[in-house]
Amino acid sequence: MRLVLLSNSTNHGGGYLDHAAAAVQVYGLAEYHAKNAIALGRLKTELKGKVEVIQLPVPVLRDLKKLATGVVREESEKTPMARKVHASFTKFQALVGPWDHVAEGAYHQFVEV
Repeated sequence: MRLVLLSNSTNHGGGYLDHAAAAVQVYGLAEYHAKNAIALGRLKTELKGKVEVIQLPVPVLRDLKKLATGVVREESEKTPMARKVHASFTKFQALVGPWDHVAEGAYHQFVEV
């Protein structure tokens, strides 16, 4: 994917970069979900009886989260820009996390696929 970076200032047709970043995020997330749904369907049909799709146990998920957090923190300390991005993303996660828990968690808990 090639992304041409344009000035985000109003003097130079600002907003292009914001729009491009938002479009990449939206299309990327949609494609991620669609491809994973297709792959799951193939696992359930083409490999039926050979593959069992199960949820990872909570202790495993906790350990993976701990490991991933450590790796991300370690990588974020390598450059000033990485530190800045990590701090911003961590702040964003703290903001949206409680909302996601209420909105998405409740929905997924009670809706069967």
